[in-house]
Amino acid sequence: MNAFAEFWELFATVVHNNTSVPTITKFLYLKSKLKGEAANLIAPLNFLERNYQEAVKIPKYTYARPELLRVRLYEQLEAVPPASDTPLGQRTTMCTIKALWIQLQGAGEQPASSGLMRTIRRKFPVSTRRDSHKLRKRTDNWTVEELLTSLDQVIDEFEITEDPDSLESVPQYTLSVQHGRSRSPKRP
Repeated sequence: MNAFAEFWELFATVVHNNTSVPTITKFLYLKSKLKGEAANLIAPLNFLERNYQEAVKIPKYTYARPELLRVRLYEQLEAVPPASDTPLGQRTTMCTIKALWIQLQGAGEQPASSGLMRTIRRKFPVSTRRDSHKLRKRTDNWTVEELLTSLDQVIDEFEITEDPDSLESVPQYTLSVQHGRSRSPKRP
């Protein structure tokens, strides 16, 4: 489903909405670019100009269904492992969640979904959630975007003030200095 949405966005931009491309050529491109099950859906259609619109409708009605896309995206969000206590771990989780949220928005997800916000919060350590909550005004009804912004701010501060991963990944060098006269080997 996600793959079809991405495919259709590109195909529509380059081919489908391009008025300089003849309809029969659009059909040819569509047949050549669809793969697997999606290609099998339109395979029975004769290669005729009048069948192009039907060839577009069939996979769109099959795969471009926002409610099913949202379900799949929710499943992906729930499968995101909880962030570790490190800044890098929290940043990685944040980036994954933001990418899923952008897709959920595109599929028509409500920005004030309390269930979604609860799922997002649970992906972060208690200390990050607590600090994020401090940024909330008591009278505000938060949206997912505002929640993500507050979590982002907390993680930014964490990255600046304490990044144990960066200390472990920087090679440690010690400098040995000898004081005093240099001794050279005695010659016989």
